[in-house]
Amino acid sequence: MKRFLRLSPSSGRMLFIGVNMLALLFVIGLGAALADYVQGLDDDIAQKRQVLDRLDAILAREGDVRAAGERIKTQMTEGDFLKGANEGVIAAELQIRLKSVAERNGARVLTMQGLTLPADDVLRYIGAKVALVGTHQQLQRTIYEIEVDKPYLFIRGASLKPTAGNGTSIEPTLEANLDITGTLPKNGGQP
Repeated sequence: MKRFLRLSPSSGRMLFIGVNMLALLFVIGLGAALADYVQGLDDDIAQKRQVLDRLDAILAREGDVRAAGERIKTQMTEGDFLKGANEGVIAAELQIRLKSVAERNGARVLTMQGLTLPADDVLRYIGAKVALVGTHQQLQRTIYEIEVDKPYLFIRGASLKPTAGNGTSIEPTLEANLDITGTLPKNGGQP
């Protein structure tokens, strides 16, 4: 064993250099692994900081979200939507309203019937199919009043055609067929 440990001076130097080179390679490898680990941590921190910044931006908009919620509540109570005990009552009130608007503007209601419309995720729709007769100005005023008053109503379809004149009117009359809808929240006619 003593013979094995006895090395020539040149072999000892080579062994010393070899061991030191291995140690240096080990330290360099350990340093590289540690640098990769630290870089990975830095990347994770940067990514989490971006998420935190996005969440802070969302949190900063909390007031806007609350204000939007209040606007929706206000719209529900200010008459932007149709209201009533049930859909039948709401449809009847809609038809009464449409008839009074037409008469107030000089148009005459020929026919009126309810429209069945599919609901979406948030709103239900109640409508009426109305046939009106009147002059161009009477129909224009009627349509304008239907569209601007609350609760808001929407004309989804319209067609105009001239009527057979009776000879007594100076201005020609038109027949307007309108599909008119109003909305109410899915949770019912009451806010």
